[in-house]
Amino acid sequence: MSPLISIPLIFLLSLLSTTTSAETLHLHNQLARSACQGTTYTDLCMSTLLSFPDLTSKTLPQIISSAVNTTINEVTYSTSNCTTLRRTLRLLNPRAKMALDDCLELLDETFEELSAALGDLSRASSDKKVHHVQTLLSAAITNSYTCLDGFYNCNDTKVWSVVDGGLKHVHKLVSNSLAMVKKIRRPGAAEEGVFEEYGRVYGGFPGWMSRKDRRLLQAAVGNGTLKADLVVAKDGSGNFTTVGEAVAAAPNASSSRFVIYIKAGAYFENVEVNKTKTNIMLVGDGIGKTVIKASRNVVDGWTTFRSATVAVVGNSFLARDLTIENSAGPSKHQAVALRVGSDLSVFYRCSFIGYQDTLYVHSLRQFYRECDIYGTSQLDDVVDPAGWLEWSGNFALSTLYYREYMNRGPGSNTSARVTWPGFKVTTNATEMAQFTVGAFIQGAEWLNQTAVPYRAGLS
Repeated sequence: MSPLISIPLIFLLSLLSTTTSAETLHLHNQLARSACQGTTYTDLCMSTLLSFPDLTSKTLPQIISSAVNTTINEVTYSTSNCTTLRRTLRLLNPRAKMALDDCLELLDETFEELSAALGDLSRASSDKKVHHVQTLLSAAITNSYTCLDGFYNCNDTKVWSVVDGGLKHVHKLVSNSLAMVKKIRRPGAAEEGVFEEYGRVYGGFPGWMSRKDRRLLQAAVGNGTLKADLVVAKDGSGNFTTVGEAVAAAPNASSSRFVIYIKAGAYFENVEVNKTKTNIMLVGDGIGKTVIKASRNVVDGWTTFRSATVAVVGNSFLARDLTIENSAGPSKHQAVALRVGSDLSVFYRCSFIGYQDTLYVHSLRQFYRECDIYGTSQLDDVVDPAGWLEWSGNFALSTLYYREYMNRGPGSNTSARVTWPGFKVTTNATEMAQFTVGAFIQGAEWLNQTAVPYRAGLS
């Protein structure tokens, strides 16, 4: 008789187990749906989050951390693919090889940015940390676009198709994580992306800026006030005769400011301040006196990314009183003078000379003050009433974000402007405050250290 008694017991246990599993699955789906609300790639977001077996026990920052970890795995996979392509396809044309090299560098940066975001997500109880995560994820998205841009007109569809799939998947994953970060609520956080604390100014500078950096930007050159760690001079009177040599000699991962003084002269070279060279400062003798000049360009086989005369990636970079030029000429199309992917970087009293894509503000937080930017353009004295021009047919007209706010002058009449879904004339100061120095690049956290004058908000 005992076997007959055990049957309903087994059935009851099975029924309870099934009910519990159904409830868990329902809660799993509820949490995923809530976290993924507002993401651009919702189906991908749902499938990513539902793959986490412990989803119901995670906080939102922990959910995002798991999503970022998934993305890091995809970045590693894409890096492996690019490395294999670079090594095995010996008949790649030079442009495709360069584009792959760009991708490998950018994927490496993406890996580091996502890893840094993980660290900040574990301490995401403050506005500062959340904003830093947003900055890092935005940079990672930019990197994927830049990688794919390098294959434009390289005539190697096989390589492009392999890279394209992986990079677009990475882009979608990062985009979803970025959207979820916006859901993190901090006690006392300001609404609509306007953060009052970023407008706080102490002595005319953001509160985070060190006194030493303020003095460095204000110090006179050549009278002993500014003490350089290295000197570059064309005539051999310094430590080096080229800027590149001085940058290479600077310490890696420096936590203190390292000053390189470049004496007046024309330096014909391409200079790269890579990610290991942090806290570098370049100081010249003035605009037009200290000139770094080269002529790489797209027509001659360089990618736009690699065409820069000076490329800066190392964080907390400062430059003052110098000129950076790309002399390729208008017939050479894209030819960058300065490319910057350095977080918390500042350029003060500098000039950038080129023709097309002179200044490539690539990613992360940058600040420019009293700088001259030259490029080819022809502006009539009348702004076209439509105000804006399509890039390519209907491409991005619904997803772009264009605003006009309190413009003045004869061309400011907006009655005949384009009617794209993504464009709007606004008088909403709260909305526009998101794009000020204080809120958009968190100027109050870091600009004081550079002593560069700035205005944090709209007024």
